[in-house]
Amino acid sequence: MRRILLVLAAVFCVATVLAQSEGAKLSFERESHDFGRVLRSEGDVSVDFLFTNEGTAPLVVKKATTTCSCTSVEFSKKPVMPGKQGTIRIIYSPNKLPAETFHKAIKVFTNDPRGMQIITIHGESTD
Repeated sequence: MRRILLVLAAVFCVATVLAQSEGAKLSFERESHDFGRVLRSEGDVSVDFLFTNEGTAPLVVKKATTTCSCTSVEFSKKPVMPGKQGTIRIIYSPNKLPAETFHKAIKVFTNDPRGMQIITIHGESTD
């Protein structure tokens, strides 16, 4: 009886590991960007975050939310096939806030089973 339980436990562990390795897997090239000094008078600045689908199923970016109306996000709604790359563009509008040091987080929601991931931008807006 012990052997049967041990074998069943081992099979369950292997099945759990295999199940976690299947599906879409979002992997960012980098998760943060420093804009440095940004002149408010020069308008919006943007950065593209490159990502790869390291999974076995198509990756879909469902939505991305920001922590401030001074930041917006652009991304394709088309699935990214396994092994292929995509981009998420972050646009920061320094003229919407007073001159300040900024740190903004962007939550990225996909069909990756690991759940939501966060990318960030930071810098200093000046007059």
